[in-house]
Amino acid sequence: MERNSEKRYGLQPMVYAGDPWAVIDGTVSDRVPTASLADARSFARQAEEYFKAASAAGAIETKPLLYYYAFLNLGKVLGLGRRYSSAKLVGSVSHGLTHNFAPGEDIDSATLVIHKSAKTPSAFAELWRTLNHTSLKADRSLRVSELLAQSVVGHRLWVKPRVRRERFIGVESVALLHDEASKLIWATVELKESALKSRYRSQIEVLRESGLDGAFRRVEPRTRSDGEVLVRFEQLDPVKYKAQPSDYVMEVVRRVRPFLWRTITSVEPYRRYYLYMRPKGGDEPIHQLLSVYALMFFLGSLTRYRPTYLLQLLVGEYGALIREFLGTQPPQLLYGLACHFRGQEITKAAVV
Repeated sequence: MERNSEKRYGLQPMVYAGDPWAVIDGTVSDRVPTASLADARSFARQAEEYFKAASAAGAIETKPLLYYYAFLNLGKVLGLGRRYSSAKLVGSVSHGLTHNFAPGEDIDSATLVIHKSAKTPSAFAELWRTLNHTSLKADRSLRVSELLAQSVVGHRLWVKPRVRRERFIGVESVALLHDEASKLIWATVELKESALKSRYRSQIEVLRESGLDGAFRRVEPRTRSDGEVLVRFEQLDPVKYKAQPSDYVMEVVRRVRPFLWRTITSVEPYRRYYLYMRPKGGDEPIHQLLSVYALMFFLGSLTRYRPTYLLQLLVGEYGALIREFLGTQPPQLLYGLACHFRGQEITKAAVV
């Protein structure tokens, strides 16, 4: 949904784009202030060239750095499009992430540090602000192994080596409900009961580990015509509206979105949603797109400074997962960022 010329939200159709770069280029002039337009267009062109170079690279160990610089520049375009001061994103800008390598480190002990601020502006902190609509409050440490666990695509490659418990559960539907008499709108999330049983997950456990507990409650399940029972969680705090419910739909979406992870597909329904289960002792997850960006930074850092370490990872326990990540996550991140930039859902439809 997006605001129209009368300052109200309205339904926007899905954009089917074979080339998301064309969508981004066509949106720059609408989103970026005139004073920053030349910088934004240059960043967008650089991002596209880095991305295409990474996609065409023959040696897999060269891809992470090229992809990272593509998303670094694309993140700057998004920041400029959010009407932030160009001084924060043009000139001396730090990555905002560091990998503090320690001798003997492996993937299970590797960490990244997110920096709230530095002597120069932080590109990651600005992207955090763009995607979360709030500023990064403090420096934060991220375990690389936890970032790998948060990769939806290829998640079972993370599960398999050590027979871990799956952390993602597919969402069957997300629906917005409306009570005209009380002028309230709220959301429900439905999951297949069979999916919970196959993963030995209770409804209480799903509420707790997905973060829904406190914001959602269990309500009566729904049985579909095919006999499938759908477990239902309902939003506890409905949004009160005045004249038009559509004016407040985005507030409901804003409250639900942090709990949902998704993949963008080229066939209907074009989006697949998931809940991420954070076990006791697991890191609090960050925004899905930020987790992909941070992991790309880590792999790119190895490309630059420790290529042997990267090669060892590619043939080690996590090799299949990292290869899958490099093969599938860059397009997902690209389309995801393009959606945020345009304020509209974008997908690559299958061409027959």
